[in-house]
Amino acid sequence: MDLILRPTKIPLYAASMMMMEPRIIFRNLNVPVLILDPISKDDPMPFEKENKALRDQHPQYIKYIVYPDTEHNIHYTHPQKFTADVIDFMKSSSK
Repeated sequence: MDLILRPTKIPLYAASMMMMEPRIIFRNLNVPVLILDPISKDDPMPFEKENKALRDQHPQYIKYIVYPDTEHNIHYTHPQKFTADVIDFMKSSSK
């Protein structure tokens, strides 16, 4: 109930998920993060600008990959590229 009725009384992480404010979630980022961004002309939730801003805010931690002309489910549309991108990220972030 607090999430809906009293968002100022809940932890910042929970509030940020409800408000869709990645700047709050990632404000103290100190671990590698992979952002896979499906981009399509009719994207109902375009976050390209916000994702680029996060990458620019934390370039040492965030790897940002765009999947052009792709709807929400990247892993179904581009299974080989998705798998390769995730494996590459895991290899590079474990060093």
